[in-house]
Amino acid sequence: MRKKSISLILSLLITMLLTFFAACKDDSTPSSEPDSKPASVTLDKTAITLSIGGEDTLQVLGSEEGETVVWSTRNAAVATVENGKVTGVGLGNTTVTATVGETTIECSVTVTIFYENVVEIVLENELHDNANFRLLTGDTYVFEPALMDGTKVENVTFTLTSNNAAITVSGMTITAVEAVENAEVEIACTYNGQAYSLTVYVSVDQGV
Repeated sequence: MRKKSISLILSLLITMLLTFFAACKDDSTPSSEPDSKPASVTLDKTAITLSIGGEDTLQVLGSEEGETVVWSTRNAAVATVENGKVTGVGLGNTTVTATVGETTIECSVTVTIFYENVVEIVLENELHDNANFRLLTGDTYVFEPALMDGTKVENVTFTLTSNNAAITVSGMTITAVEAVENAEVEIACTYNGQAYSLTVYVSVDQGV
């Protein structure tokens, strides 16, 4: 009877030990849950349009904090890029690239002229900005300026000044008094609180 009791106790102890080791083995088994996939790396814009001298900033989305981004442009004559800031240089199209690790992402860049944003003084009688024309002493010339903001702006008051006594001014009329080379005649106005000007270079030859 005593031997049977001892055998029963030993069997119970062995069963308990086996159960304990099995539980430990289960606890050490790595989790079979899949790791979360990393977010894809993208740019916040895939296409931008700039004027010459205009700027826009691109941002990389989905990259890890502190991860290096290498920026480049296919045509620096059209647009440059520095730390994501894109600047329009010349008319045309190019592509700005951001490289993050082994991932390359692109943004199309178009540089154009925004005519609706150009405000300028023009001359309606066929002279243009920085035009150089010649008069003879005693000649007069009447400027016909206009301010353009997409279309002609009405009711604008212009002033005319000369930087040389060889050219006198009265209203929008200049008079060639004596011979001179490249005297500056400036046409100016104010529009929406902003000053605009146009400089015309006038040369005078001695009349017969």
